[in-house]
Amino acid sequence: GLISAEFVKDSPPQTVHLEVTRTSRDPQAADLSPVLTGWPEGTLAEQPVSLGPVSELPASEPGGQLWRKSWRLSATIARPESSTAGRDDFRTLTVSGAEPLSPKADVQLALRFRSGLSGPQIVHFGDVTAGHLVTRRIQILARDDQPFRIIGPSEEGHALSIESESDDPVKSHWGNLSFAPSETGDFRHTLEIATDHPEQPKLLVEVRARVIPAASMP
Repeated sequence: GLISAEFVKDSPPQTVHLEVTRTSRDPQAADLSPVLTGWPEGTLAEQPVSLGPVSELPASEPGGQLWRKSWRLSATIARPESSTAGRDDFRTLTVSGAEPLSPKADVQLALRFRSGLSGPQIVHFGDVTAGHLVTRRIQILARDDQPFRIIGPSEEGHALSIESESDDPVKSHWGNLSFAPSETGDFRHTLEIATDHPEQPKLLVEVRARVIPAASMP
């Protein structure tokens, strides 16, 4: 299963809920409340809440009776201090019983951060002929819906440039990332794209390519 909590800048703690059903051949075991471990540091987990009495499932074979009971688990999660703008963080939670040797199951917790910018981490141009200009269209968007401008690469001296299709502050930019290599060989460079977004003035994009020589004239 997957549960998620979404945070923005200065976001208050977020409460998440999970419904768990315990099944057992022993009605007393099915009546024991489940335990959920692996919460992020600072999480305030509430006591499990019963969603009804233990019920018997129809037996598929003689002596094969099963019993089940459902619970709601709730927890309040504080915004993690170590969050990285524009990236989601996934944690694995474990559901089990309090008794020894209880069966276990994993649940994924997604911590989603609606802050900063989101864009491609890697742009690979593939094979590029030296002396030729190639372009890739990329999207950069504000996860917090804060309008911003793309100012351009924040360093000089490389064969890379980016031009946004809009000069106005908008929530999402489509831009043309251009590459004009002059030297052959494997190319790898981390481009710093400058913006005026208040939380993330620079977006890092790794650019890769294999620059091949131009075909010689016969």
